Amino acid sequence: MTNDFLPFIDRPYRQSADGYHFNSDTVLLGLFLPSLKGKSVLDIGTQAGALLLYAAAKGAQELCGIDINEEACALAGENLRDCQAEIRCCDLKDYRHPEFDVILCNPPFYVDSKRQRLSLEQAMNRSYMPAELLFGKVRSLLKSNGSFYMIYPASGLNELQRTATEKDFSLHELCPVYDGDAPQAVRMLLKWKRGNSGECRILSPRYIREGKIVSSFDDRFTFRKVS
Repeated sequence: MTNDFLPFIDRPYRQSADGYHFNSDTVLLGLFLPSLKGKSVLDIGTQAGALLLYAAAKGAQELCGIDINEEACALAGENLRDCQAEIRCCDLKDYRHPEFDVILCNPPFYVDSKRQRLSLEQAMNRSYMPAELLFGKVRSLLKSNGSFYMIYPASGLNELQRTATEKDFSLHELCPVYDGDAPQAVRMLLKWKRGNSGECRILSPRYIREGKIVSSFDDRFTFRKVS
């Protein structure tokens, strides 16, 4: 195990030394969240609970996380022991729960990721969580006026949006992420709504350099201390 801290909330965080680690994608998605005061939140593929800790720091009232990996779920329970979170170890297709206000996901998106450990393969290969399954389950678990937040490679946006449209989701906000001085965005921070949400807001871009976030965030990214 390794003992780390989550950026911007300075929260102690234990994770497996040879398992999936939080990275700039995790932090960017955590910072992308608006105020969640009083909201119920589900994190799909929660790993050791990093995104739930960001949600707690944004004031979420009910925290739930699911993951297929037992070790990751045990670590999530430890990391969130003072946040009254519910962690469930199960396959997404088998998960049942009353509808949530907000759903989060940093989904696996690699196509040919062959990893030595099954836990890493599950966390990174999209065959374990195809977009059709993800959006279909989010639709059944999200309130009609709820929001679904995710991060995804910019190169896969067209394909992802086709799937989202088929599942009756529309893009509500899009925030491009650039790596250093690269001319093209590498990631997209996305907020989806059920049905037709009207126009899509294109937000100011965020930047990362050598794996670290270097851009500043506006007032809606203010965090409170997680006790």
